[in-house]
Amino acid sequence: ESKVQYKLGDAKEYFGKHCTVVGAGNSAIEVAVALTGFERQGDTITFANDNEVTLIIRSDLKGDLKLGNKMNFYDCLDAGRIKAYFRTTIKRIEADTVVLMDAKSEAEKATVPCDFVFALIGGDKPTTFLEKLGIEILGKRKR
Repeated sequence: ESKVQYKLGDAKEYFGKHCTVVGAGNSAIEVAVALTGFERQGDTITFANDNEVTLIIRSDLKGDLKLGNKMNFYDCLDAGRIKAYFRTTIKRIEADTVVLMDAKSEAEKATVPCDFVFALIGGDKPTTFLEKLGIEILGKRKR
């Protein structure tokens, strides 16, 4: 299985993993929340998965986020189940970590444990973005 994923199948498959989600839109928020195993029943919130979820956001959250996604995200953030880095991007992906950098200054900010990266940064696969990180895209035709 590839370390970089473009969508989430079953969040339960990633139980006990260090997961990094890249993106600021509804898809990224939904995946980050799902990876925590978040469930709301009335005023009670529970978390079924024992994951460490890190959300990387290049600038700020998208302005058109669905209200339910915002609420779920902030509940996960408040509970410490998602750690968010705003105005941040990935400098490089290593075997068991990702190195983060400031999106503007490109200064290194942190190194976080990472088993999987979920790149949810638009409708198309972020091939150019990943290649800039030094990741070879298998099956891509060279011109």
